[in-house]
Amino acid sequence: MSRLKIVQIGDDCGVILPREWLTRLKPGTGDTLNVSVIPNGISLAPIDPDIDDQIVAARTIMKKRHTVLREIGK
Repeated sequence: MSRLKIVQIGDDCGVILPREWLTRLKPGTGDTLNVSVIPNGISLAPIDPDIDDQIVAARTIMKKRHTVLREIGK
């Protein structure tokens, strides 16, 4: 368990991640992390660009074909 201090970053707030976490997550500067709320706190995970592209494509199809998908779901 680690403790992180919230710091002021311009008009926002943020936390500095420990080096061991960065080594484990392997993010690069400018990369995006997926943040999920879990029962005891939050979970951080790197985003797989291939999966992210697939999610965007699926959301586009669901938005475009919502009527068809609703009928199939009946």
